[in-house]
Amino acid sequence: MVLERFVRGQKANAAGTALALAASGAGAIALLWLAYLAPWLWAGRQAPSPLGGWLPAPYWRGLDFAREHLANRPSYLFGETRFSPWPLYYPIAFALKATLPFLALFAASLLAALRSPRRLPAETAAVLAALAYCLAAYEMVDLQIGIRHFLPFWLFAFLLCGMAAGAAAKERRRFWRKSAAGLLALHAAAAVWAFPNYIPYFNAAAWAFGGPVRCLGDSNLDWGQGLPALARWRRAVGSEPLALSYFGTDDPGRHGLEGRMLPGFWYNFAHEPPLSLRETPMRGLFAIGASNLQGLYFESELGFNPYAGFLKQKPIATPGGCVFVYRMDSNETILSAAIGQYRAEVERGGTPAALFGLACALMENGEHARAAALFEQLPAEFERGAEADARMGACALFLGEFDTAARRLAAAARRRPGDPKIRYNLGGALYELGRFGEARQAYSDAERLSPGYLDAREMADRCEARIAAERSGR
Repeated sequence: MVLERFVRGQKANAAGTALALAASGAGAIALLWLAYLAPWLWAGRQAPSPLGGWLPAPYWRGLDFAREHLANRPSYLFGETRFSPWPLYYPIAFALKATLPFLALFAASLLAALRSPRRLPAETAAVLAALAYCLAAYEMVDLQIGIRHFLPFWLFAFLLCGMAAGAAAKERRRFWRKSAAGLLALHAAAAVWAFPNYIPYFNAAAWAFGGPVRCLGDSNLDWGQGLPALARWRRAVGSEPLALSYFGTDDPGRHGLEGRMLPGFWYNFAHEPPLSLRETPMRGLFAIGASNLQGLYFESELGFNPYAGFLKQKPIATPGGCVFVYRMDSNETILSAAIGQYRAEVERGGTPAALFGLACALMENGEHARAAALFEQLPAEFERGAEADARMGACALFLGEFDTAARRLAAAARRRPGDPKIRYNLGGALYELGRFGEARQAYSDAERLSPGYLDAREMADRCEARIAAERSGR
């Protein structure tokens, strides 16, 4: 209300404004405490929190968790995974996920609002300012994993369209009234047509880029919601053995889905060890969640997409719009098919990302010498240079090239100081070179960054013993 009064040129009482802002702030703080349901009753003794404990300590811990775990998250757009933000990611996602009738109504509303900027109503000006602010703010956001994060923009877009539709209803010319009503009706029809698969909904424009799986990933398409639809499909077609790569935390057995699990993400249910990508032939029935099929988080974990070999195949079904089912008849293993896909892309003059993926896939296949040679070919400006150094160092360590390993791992540690694995491997290279003091420090850093990390503490103690033995030998 205060903003509206300012826009309309009314004079706001300074004391009243300050009081209103203070009341709003107090209400927001009270809402936070209510949201955490009096955490002192269930969380035990709290750690000190900023603002003298005015805000719940779990709230600050949540912000710390988000800052730590959401940094450098991969994002997927038009078939490519990046670890740096895409420009215009959220506007592009909006253009692909909103219904076409709504996009037309939104565009018409913008044009109508901007047609006479000098006679712009205060309410419309406020909404346009909010839309512009959202666009500018989201260009500075590194986290690009789902259109749900763009919801504030949608709210103001709905407001603008509602204002425009209301204005059209007052128009004397029937064309504008009928156009607005028709677009709203088509928008509602699209919502009915999409039921119940709203998460994987994309408008028709997505098919110009190869379909939803080639456009956006993560919660834009597959958030682990596809198990019930897959179970219904499975019951309809029979009980052929199924290998499943699932992106989510739900238990497939709860839905009657029996079979072997392939490597996936966020599994927190009891299951047998996943099938080996290196040993499992592409023969039989495979169900792969879209986010795993895109390799979104595998790119971060393994450096490549192990299911790249399926991307050129045509699925026999897509239950829920987010699980891709393939019937395969090949003796080629899943990993070797992925290697073949990356090699073909590199031979076609592919990007450094494809070269990096091929090197990582070869490394996973135990071909460390060939992988190391490919890592050496990556350009210095490659955006995943720190990871390339770390993996090159690991290859050199495996091959017994300890000088190269120490050099590469030290470079990676400087660029990624918070990675315990890099510190641990660096300790191994330095230990083999007899540089026990430096090795002890590297192992100690790994233990400090991740308490209990492998045997880092024992290795640091072993380095200390070697240092003591050298001193006593003198």
